[in-house]
Amino acid sequence: MNRTVRRTKSAPHGGFQGFARETSQFLSELSKNNNKPWFDKNKDRFKSCVERPANDFASAFCERLRSAFPGMERVAGKIFRIYRDTRFSKDKSPYKTHIGIRFGEDEAKGCAAPFFYVQVEADRLWLVTGQKEFEKDALERFRNSVLDPVRGRELEKITGRLENAGLALQGEQYQNVPRGHDENHKRAELLKRKGLYVETDRSSPEDLYGPGFVDFCLRQFATGKPLYDWLRSL
Repeated sequence: MNRTVRRTKSAPHGGFQGFARETSQFLSELSKNNNKPWFDKNKDRFKSCVERPANDFASAFCERLRSAFPGMERVAGKIFRIYRDTRFSKDKSPYKTHIGIRFGEDEAKGCAAPFFYVQVEADRLWLVTGQKEFEKDALERFRNSVLDPVRGRELEKITGRLENAGLALQGEQYQNVPRGHDENHKRAELLKRKGLYVETDRSSPEDLYGPGFVDFCLRQFATGKPLYDWLRSL
């Protein structure tokens, strides 16, 4: 399951009726039976309660984003494969125990472009808005924007409001302020960032199991969209 969803010809909400409670049950069982024989035996369950609703949700949410936010016509959803890349990992479990879907307007850059990410686990929901990493040129533009009196202050206000709303500000950062920049600058912590995003990690909401999950996620994205737009304008 590794698919980019760009357009849908489905009915409103893309035919998405919610994830089934069986989806949560399947992911819970997979975490306890993370092996190929079990997965092969339960492949039909995977297709019906994981793969199919994930595709329906991705299509429906893309459509909702395009209709709710003019200018996001190019948004696409990437559904990540259930199979883990274990080549460089000590953990050789072959399967992920969650559903991961990323929405953005520049899939070629992936996490190096602004995105909204939805991760459905057995009993948790993880939502992320922002940009996980800055490529070299984007990092320079980011730092220049942080230093800019207007743009930098705008970012401060955005991140402050998001933290006040209960979202956690995340992103890898350097230990020190980059060389050539004032370590006592009032936005020194932002200058250290290699990426910038906000996240919320919570128990699975009841909305997950119905068509209202599309609008639930839309509201979450709308909260973080000022950060998305700020990063988008770099």
